[in-house]
Amino acid sequence: MTFNSVPGFDKTVRNLLVQDNGKIIVAGSFDLYKNTTQHKISCLNSDGSIFSNDISFSGFDSSVYSMELQDDDKLLAGGAFTTYNNNLSEGLVRLYFEDSSQTFQAKIDNGRTFFTGDSIRISITTNMDFNPGNIFYVQLSDTDGYFTNNFIIDTIQAINNIYFYTKLPDNLPTSDMYKIRILSSSPLIVAGINKNISIVNPKIIGSKTVCTNSIFTYYTNLFGDIQYEWNIYGGEFQGLRTPWSKDVKWTKLGLGSITLIENISNTNSSRTITMPVFVVSAPNPDITGPQLICINNEAIYTTLKADSTLNSWNTTSNPSYWKLLSDTSIVLMWSKAGDYTLTLKQSIPQTSCEKDVNITIKVMDKIKPVINGNNKVIVNSPYLYTVTGFTNSVEHWYVYGGNITGSPNEDSVLIYWDKPGTGTIYLVQSLGETGCSSSTFMDVQISDVKSVNEGTQNIYVFPNPSSDNLIIVFSNCDFQNAEIMLLDLLGEEVYSQKYESINKDFNLTIDTHQLPVGVYLLKINCGRNICTEKVIIQR
Repeated sequence: MTFNSVPGFDKTVRNLLVQDNGKIIVAGSFDLYKNTTQHKISCLNSDGSIFSNDISFSGFDSSVYSMELQDDDKLLAGGAFTTYNNNLSEGLVRLYFEDSSQTFQAKIDNGRTFFTGDSIRISITTNMDFNPGNIFYVQLSDTDGYFTNNFIIDTIQAINNIYFYTKLPDNLPTSDMYKIRILSSSPLIVAGINKNISIVNPKIIGSKTVCTNSIFTYYTNLFGDIQYEWNIYGGEFQGLRTPWSKDVKWTKLGLGSITLIENISNTNSSRTITMPVFVVSAPNPDITGPQLICINNEAIYTTLKADSTLNSWNTTSNPSYWKLLSDTSIVLMWSKAGDYTLTLKQSIPQTSCEKDVNITIKVMDKIKPVINGNNKVIVNSPYLYTVTGFTNSVEHWYVYGGNITGSPNEDSVLIYWDKPGTGTIYLVQSLGETGCSSSTFMDVQISDVKSVNEGTQNIYVFPNPSSDNLIIVFSNCDFQNAEIMLLDLLGEEVYSQKYESINKDFNLTIDTHQLPVGVYLLKINCGRNICTEKVIIQR
């Protein structure tokens, strides 16, 4: 017996047995013979060709070290393997070889791609004599094509050729590596279907909760002999994409849906899958809180809570104090002046819907306000006081020894001092709701002087209010070294004139047409007496 074995085995041959019928059993570490897959064991004809009923359609997972042929034509094989034909066989297995004239074959007649739950037609062809009561078991591999954890999907009692339909289980994982084999019970023989089959469990993969006017991708498993048809409700397809995937822009609030119809061309099998999609409003966050605060002052920032959203807060610099009151509010405080950014990200869980909003927060050092104005005044006289400090602030004025009679603008007050002695102005300046505030005070000395018409002297001032001229008439007066002054509310002199003496029936006209409209103080020093009168210029 001679033959040419080129090309031969790709790895070591460790054992060789010749049967009485001339068939040759070869085992070892090889995976190929004559460029044909033969996992560790092969049955050859006497001319070196591969026996058509080769038992080794899956073979061993590791090397075979020894073999022994028994009298009943069964073979004992031992080695480093753990499986044979994807069945658990740790190191030792007993094999059966049918006669070369006998056949036991199985095939699938209606395609190679199926949906879960489809029926497949299996044909069994044999010239063997199976024992009465023989049962053919239909076994399905795992998703990788191995029978280690196989399960039986059908059984049928028969002893010769037969075809039948077997229903695939529902809800199988999708894979294109499934295998099916037939196992007879009497005698125990395996007929493998060597080609893989694809079993598809149609599913639409993509977001089930989305936001309006955003684009989301949906796809399904790709198989070459499946045709795909997509339909959409509540949105629009964007671009071409591929037959097995689509981009969808959802435009309508509420419950939408995406439907996929899959057809297997060679079996006419069809499946329709519809995925409900809940379309919600896109996030539109807003931050409420002060954007101007003082150092070491706490400030609260809030946002409105939208349905099914999560909020995430962040700042560009670590504040000295940070406390999350809830998902929608946070307390912050900084110990250093500067400009800081507060960012709020609002997102919808299990979607890519999110939006950021940020505000700039100016943190400033506290400034002590300063009161500007006369701290030495005359009783029964009005005076103007102003403040410097914060801008855009709120002022609260408190006065002892006088009354606030007016406020020309936001940063000033007009005070009429009506009690001689020491008066006090107390000021609190604050920046709205920031909690940023400062205070100060000014003591004012109030002089007790006589008014114009007190005593025996008669002095008349008219017209009052005046527009262009102010006339002062001294009746029955006799003063030495007199001084006449006109002061504005800041105490600045707008007119001053000194006289060595003032006799009876003396009169004086002061030109006031260039003076601004307002309140003035006429002050007359008459020896040891000081006389005052409030004068109003108006037009």
